[in-house]
Amino acid sequence: MNSPSNPAVYFLSDAHLGQDDHIAEDKKLKYLIELFQEVHVNGSHLFIVGDLFDFWFEWRSVIPKQAFPVLAQLKTLTNSGIQVYYLAGNHDFQLHGFLEKEIGVMTYPAELDITLHGKRFFIYHGDGLLSRDRGYRMLKRIIRHPWSVAAYRWLHPDLGMAIARITSRLSHNHFAIEYREEDEAEYEAFAAMKLQSGYDVVILAHSHQPIIKNYNKGTYIKLGDWIDKFTYAVWDGINLNLLQWLNKSPIDQM
Repeated sequence: MNSPSNPAVYFLSDAHLGQDDHIAEDKKLKYLIELFQEVHVNGSHLFIVGDLFDFWFEWRSVIPKQAFPVLAQLKTLTNSGIQVYYLAGNHDFQLHGFLEKEIGVMTYPAELDITLHGKRFFIYHGDGLLSRDRGYRMLKRIIRHPWSVAAYRWLHPDLGMAIARITSRLSHNHFAIEYREEDEAEYEAFAAMKLQSGYDVVILAHSHQPIIKNYNKGTYIKLGDWIDKFTYAVWDGINLNLLQWLNKSPIDQM
């Protein structure tokens, strides 16, 4: 393996902080803070590819309180000059400006086209990509419509969070029932199309399945999750790996 020549670029997704019991949440947070500390020492960029929280919505003067420990860590990263990007996932209902103005995180409602250490990356959470996801795509347009967001802001945050927990639970149940292994063929076809169009790397998330595949045209990565797999990707300008945090070992190409 060649030695890295650039500060590392990190990618992770789908921690769904706030979803599980206290023991599981403490474990996720512990490992996440350890990763952020590594990024602080070795990194230049951090990409959070959606669903860091199980629910994220910004009222004009209120944010979910359970996010505070992670936000404090992200603020430390941005203060040190590390560029942090947040791409909305299907549990990120409203990125209104708090993350950018107060934390210094750059937010994107959909995909991101960016060049890193000479390679062109296409980065996207991946929700709604499946052809049979027509119902979800319609629901997504309704939930994220400016009128829906404005109406939700009128709710007291305690009521809004209660509704969010119910919505999130329904979303998890729907996804667990609907997800099929054969869906990966459709994700891979989408990635191959993007690589053919000129991208060097395609990074997706959402399905919680860690996958890395190398093609003649480039590399496709599915990030997995930060719930029980604790997988993430690192690019240093020479090596692009999908790793498992607990043993820091690469996940082999599938």
